[in-house]
Amino acid sequence: MQRLYTMFPDGRPGIGLALVRVALAVATLVEADAAGRALALPWLLPAVAAVAIALGLGLLAPIASVLALLASGAALRRADGLDAWICALAMLNALALFLLGPGAYSLDARIYGRRLVVMQDDDEP
Repeated sequence: MQRLYTMFPDGRPGIGLALVRVALAVATLVEADAAGRALALPWLLPAVAAVAIALGLGLLAPIASVLALLASGAALRRADGLDAWICALAMLNALALFLLGPGAYSLDARIYGRRLVVMQDDDEP
């Protein structure tokens, strides 16, 4: 994960990224619920719920955002009117999250974030 993103911003930008993650998770769940009922696929909602939880927590955010992008694209094919706009905005959020990264307030930052390693000389007592 560290190779994908050079830093995990904190402060106001980190809070903004956390809000983007949560908004995308909610939009993905709403789209999956509507698509699951329309297509009569009972397994769709639990699978997308796992992606939404990963998005909300910031766990494997690049993978989860690509999966949310694909889910929104699939929902967009069947949507019309306001639902189509919601799908399109969710796709933009997923793309933004993929490009920006999960932020400092995520599990990815906790697991894969930068660490300071202090080396101690053997000569010092």
